[in-house]
Amino acid sequence: MDLEEETKRMTRRVKKIQISDNDTEEVGAINGAFFEHFTSTSSNYFQISPEKKKSNRRQVVIHSDIFTNRSSILCGLDNSHLTVLDISQDLSSEVIGLPQQSSARRHHGLSCARCSKVSPAVFYSSSSEDGRINVWDGRVNSVKPVQFFSGSGDQIVTIENKKPILNFDVSPGDQFLCAGTELMDEDCYLFFWDLRSSKLLGAYWESHSDDITAVKFHPSKPNSLISGGTDGILNLYNLLEPTEDDALLFSFNSESSVEKISWNSGASSDQVACITHTNDMKVWDVTSGDAVVHFSRTAVAGAMMRSNPDAVHLNECYETPKGNGKFGLLACSLSGECARFLQVTDKNELKPRAIFLNDSPPSVIQTAEYMSNENRWITFDETGLIRIWSLDSSSKPIVQNSDARQLSKITEKRSTRFKPYSTEKPN
Repeated sequence: MDLEEETKRMTRRVKKIQISDNDTEEVGAINGAFFEHFTSTSSNYFQISPEKKKSNRRQVVIHSDIFTNRSSILCGLDNSHLTVLDISQDLSSEVIGLPQQSSARRHHGLSCARCSKVSPAVFYSSSSEDGRINVWDGRVNSVKPVQFFSGSGDQIVTIENKKPILNFDVSPGDQFLCAGTELMDEDCYLFFWDLRSSKLLGAYWESHSDDITAVKFHPSKPNSLISGGTDGILNLYNLLEPTEDDALLFSFNSESSVEKISWNSGASSDQVACITHTNDMKVWDVTSGDAVVHFSRTAVAGAMMRSNPDAVHLNECYETPKGNGKFGLLACSLSGECARFLQVTDKNELKPRAIFLNDSPPSVIQTAEYMSNENRWITFDETGLIRIWSLDSSSKPIVQNSDARQLSKITEKRSTRFKPYSTEKPN
């Protein structure tokens, strides 16, 4: 069975519920509205022991992050495996084989995966099962992490003191870790560790009232952190302050449940965006604390030129070129028929920017990365298919400031200033 037939078979298998969703305009009008056209230049998928028929199920990438070398991507799979994808070469040559469990890097209950901000060989993973953040080094030939962090501090992790980690982030310069936990015994925690010593520096446990689902350091200010949770609140902290109460600068209400958070440091003042579990996008100015813009699922469907708002799935917010200083939004249809990139304009309107074209349409995207140095997208969909997308010759020139750069996810810069917060450790 060739790759195209296998993709169709897997797509049929995952589509348990058929969703009706169509373009609202003719193909020519849509291609004209989206001035950047990306086409799939190569594709493949991960598979454990391809030579063994009984183990030929595709592994789906559910977490991804770009390494500092900008040519490889950390992939966290649905079977809790962690692997690195080299996208500097054509992916279409052969199936990407994965090792058996006994010889694979694996973190059971994988909840998040991040790359080092400094080293192209170091990466991190967290678990909602063991309550740990593991540190991995690709230069070390071992299936065991080289270091780990726990909210239990120096204590042995037990069922009683384990705190499941849902999300985490690494500060600029790889100095500190911050992780958010599930709600446990009426408390949920933001833990802080020193990466150089594994020491638990302290924790916050009063600002959120439910699971903490998103944690993000500012891309260049390690003392600035934002967190979001299923309580619908995004909290902005100044970590130079000695206590949680003093550190809390703003609380933003998403009026939903927070799924993802993104920073934009290219605007005149820093902004933060969140994607909610109800597929809304909201943006705030973190200097003034003012709400900037809110795009409902219906508004996103309109900008995508799609007919069914209930089929819209918001994937990720990105920072657009500095000439614009606004957010961009990657969204797809749950019908599995389209993926499109939208841009917030200077008038805070959501407009078309990029469309993904192919004879075989993309399925529902799980996660995606943008390689700004080569102007390529890498998408990972729910069928396990990995695709590299390159800009097509049919794309129109982008009219912007002459010094504008290609859109990219927030770039991480090194910094050394940091002061931990509360030093009292929870039991």
